[in-house]
Amino acid sequence: MITDLQEHTQAHAPVEWEDSLLDRLGIAGHTYAEKKEHYDSLLIRATGQGDPWTAVVRHERADMLRISLVNMTLCQCYLFALDLPMDFPLDHILVLGGPRHAYIPDATDAPADLYSYELTVPANTEREEYRQRILNELNAHFELEVRTEMLHIVKGSRPISHLEHEEVEILWDEQLTVIMKTKKGARVGKTYPILAQSN
Repeated sequence: MITDLQEHTQAHAPVEWEDSLLDRLGIAGHTYAEKKEHYDSLLIRATGQGDPWTAVVRHERADMLRISLVNMTLCQCYLFALDLPMDFPLDHILVLGGPRHAYIPDATDAPADLYSYELTVPANTEREEYRQRILNELNAHFELEVRTEMLHIVKGSRPISHLEHEEVEILWDEQLTVIMKTKKGARVGKTYPILAQSN
């Protein structure tokens, strides 16, 4: 098992392509046909059993890559798609148009919704391309628009003394921020069954 949400590339993986990594979690009945230049994806609500992990597996015979995200919160799925570290500060994520707790784990120790996602792409697909595909599919399914942006934030202040008065200077800094915005007309807080499959 691959842990700590690290991404690994495994050449000549000793698993049959038809045996999805998600099937090990008890998800039967989903197989991947060996079709070149073809894309398949599967998004499910995870059982929450086991640690979260990611894997990128290359299947030489089918000339395909399989990208798996397992037992991850929605926020973690987005961080992977945006190529950001899993320890990205949660207070650097802005949620617009919906309740924050619906997308970002809070500090109440309430169990967060977990998801597993799997994508198969041609083996020559660039890292940036498959991450963008994951981002697009997450946005479409959860009715969000998610992007990163460098924002100017107030870092602090310092007093400036003059002969007759004192002023306060605001200190600014740039901060990489993830912006999660619900799409117009999105049903915020809706439930998601065994979720989506595309091919």
